[in-house]
Amino acid sequence: MQVGMLSMDHVTLLLVDDNTDLLRLLTRRLEADGYEVISAESGSQALSALERRIPDLAVLDVLMPGMDGFALAAEIKARGDIPLIFLTAVGEPRVRIEGIRQFAEDYIVKPFDYQELTARINRIMRRTAGSTPVREPLIVVDDDLSIDFGAGVAHTPQGPVNLSALETKILYHLVRNSGQILPLPVLVAKIWGYADDTGPEALRVAIYRLRRKLEPDPRHPRYILTEREQGYRFASL
Repeated sequence: MQVGMLSMDHVTLLLVDDNTDLLRLLTRRLEADGYEVISAESGSQALSALERRIPDLAVLDVLMPGMDGFALAAEIKARGDIPLIFLTAVGEPRVRIEGIRQFAEDYIVKPFDYQELTARINRIMRRTAGSTPVREPLIVVDDDLSIDFGAGVAHTPQGPVNLSALETKILYHLVRNSGQILPLPVLVAKIWGYADDTGPEALRVAIYRLRRKLEPDPRHPRYILTEREQGYRFASL
């Protein structure tokens, strides 16, 4: 059996820093390396972005006007067990220890080496892949479908439909990347934290069951679309 680790493609990062020059530079470099980046210059911008999309990992400055990094970290953790890295000029041991104790998986002091940052991001993502609980709010797809990820319930014209934990996680990743093709190995690794020979077939079975629960006509799906020889895509919201 061949086992592969999660690819960094389709990993979404939330990057928050009030230094706009650094924010733009890091965003460009991370996107060039295959990450999807949500950038924000303040805590309030970051929280607005979280209403639209939940990242796989957040990289936060500590010293920011208004809401500081610790307060933002608390708000992020209230929305889901999202891994955090503090990237900041504050190098005092007391602050670093408190940041890691309360919120963060890692703490990097500026100035920093870009390769060190990506190495730490990748290490955390490999360790946490597939384990983040789904705590998305109610998502209204259209007049015929809304999904309560927290409760694991889909609301359809026929009434509420209970979703299994596996079905909820699959749907979560598809909806969060709506309009984008998620290649089969990437989606398998996001769900189970690794890719092996049994994953694709298990995923196909789960997709079949999801369509029977959600689609008005499962034979001609409206929401969960198959991209032949590529993967799956949720119709654009």
